[in-house]
Amino acid sequence: MRFLVAAVLFSSTGCLGAKAGYKMIEFEQNWAGVEAAQASEFAVYEYTLAKEYRAKAWEEAGYNEYEAAELLTDKADGFGQTAGRLAKEEREAQRLLEEMNQDEGLLPDQAQPEVDSSGTGVIPEEDAQEDAPGFPENNQDDEVLEDWAE
Repeated sequence: MRFLVAAVLFSSTGCLGAKAGYKMIEFEQNWAGVEAAQASEFAVYEYTLAKEYRAKAWEEAGYNEYEAAELLTDKADGFGQTAGRLAKEEREAQRLLEEMNQDEGLLPDQAQPEVDSSGTGVIPEEDAQEDAPGFPENNQDDEVLEDWAE
């Protein structure tokens, strides 16, 4: 009912009112999707900004300040879309995390040790050192460091 009253009100007051009214009604339809995405829970900051801009846009429209109402609606719409997107991403991340936690029992308790070619399961120490990354050689003279320390 609120949409019908707003549409009649804005369309009867001139071009600016009609444009602002159209944007406000379009945003109100998008707002239902933002709330359905549970943005108030998952994207609190963006949701709150969109909600406050939305309230202020309706207030300005009530005072026949259609240009301000249109600008506020645009801001509310931008934050609303961001809130909806962030809420969907957060819900997806939580779903994946829950799936990972459920799959945790499928993993072996301990990693199997590497087995060498002899089948003993022990890698000789000299082979292990060859594979390990080394630190670069320090080519600076100790004299330079001693001069600097003085």
